[in-house]
Amino acid sequence: MQPFKINNRFLVEPGLNQLTDLRDSIKTRLEPRLMFLLTELAFTPGQTITRDELVAKIWDNYGGGDEGLTQGISILRKLLDDASKEMIRTLPKKGYIFNGVVSLEHRSPVITDKAPAPRPGTTRFPRRTVITIMTLVIGLLIILAVRFYTDNSLKGHEVPFPETLTRDGQLIETAANTITTRADDSTTYKLVFAGRFPVKFYRSGQEIPEAGWDPYRLIIDELVSQYLAKNPSVR
Repeated sequence: MQPFKINNRFLVEPGLNQLTDLRDSIKTRLEPRLMFLLTELAFTPGQTITRDELVAKIWDNYGGGDEGLTQGISILRKLLDDASKEMIRTLPKKGYIFNGVVSLEHRSPVITDKAPAPRPGTTRFPRRTVITIMTLVIGLLIILAVRFYTDNSLKGHEVPFPETLTRDGQLIETAANTITTRADDSTTYKLVFAGRFPVKFYRSGQEIPEAGWDPYRLIIDELVSQYLAKNPSVR
């Protein structure tokens, strides 16, 4: 999909799963489903798009899709500086209306007078076919990379936080090892990291076992990104 701008401030590059705030040049890598959600909203401006439609398209009616959609909208509002909830407006019990101004990012093609002749014994594929194949390959690599990043960013890091251990070896929470966020519906989410202890994830104060993380992948990805930004030596 061609890159586009929102309100002439945010550059969205779906092929890279990247959002850039042109005001301060901050780039954010989005989880593929979050980028899918953003493009679905951006290309239906001024129209009501229901929650059921979004869950069906993006989460394939997965059981945790409704929760994932709520998290996704909350994350997008933060990234798009939409604290007033005017750009992505909620229609209670219906869905959302996107009120941002979308403009395509035009890039001039390189024009040549004549295409070079193929060498004897070689087969030339149509340019469009080659581009399509490359796009599919790149998209697959991005999805695999994001999944690898998410899974491995939560595992395998022996992060020394001596101050987080009590004398009896129990884990305690500090500002250094705890990342929290609050969704639009006031639900709180928290990740706690520390050394040899497994990462702990909480929703509104209740710990969610790792087997139940899948509906919360968007918010977990966001918390991991915040943690890595706070602790750049952990890679």
